[in-house]
Amino acid sequence: MTPSVQAISDLVMRGFVLKDVAPRIIQVASEILLFSGLNDEQLTRLASTFSVTTFREKERVFAEKEEPVNMYILLDGMVSIRMGNPTATIGYVKKGEIFGELSLLSSKNHSATAVAETRVEAGALNHLDLSELTRQRPDIGLIIYRNLAIGLGEKLLRSDISLRDQLLNKTLDKSKLKKKFKTTTKLS
Repeated sequence: MTPSVQAISDLVMRGFVLKDVAPRIIQVASEILLFSGLNDEQLTRLASTFSVTTFREKERVFAEKEEPVNMYILLDGMVSIRMGNPTATIGYVKKGEIFGELSLLSSKNHSATAVAETRVEAGALNHLDLSELTRQRPDIGLIIYRNLAIGLGEKLLRSDISLRDQLLNKTLDKSKLKKKFKTTTKLS
């Protein structure tokens, strides 16, 4: 396609996306903390910047240390969030939740890997599209970034609690092992 035909094609496709996908994204987005406080007009404008993408079961959405491109709203399915080497699952994202939102704050590489645990359909918001939207509509950007800071704080707290619980369980297991070892050596 020539560049002018491609531009027209993109415009037509965006219209289809807005008509078919936007209502689903608006419905889910209106229930997500990140978009809390946006009015109907702002939600509609935001939804028009999303595209919809699908992932097969066990397909990687993004990888740890990979450059971020999109933030996702999970429209259907479940995604696991994994970290480390060896890889450990640290959480799950369910329908109506977001993931990859750190790409909204910075261009730093992903701190975790996201893998589709089932067939997944997600709304994808490209970092560049969000930047353009917030440039054109700072009222939307202000609400999103405020909510993003709140949401990240809550996720950090949940991660801290999970890590504390894991460390506590390991410590308890070691102390049981030491007691068992002491009992065994005394009997010998």
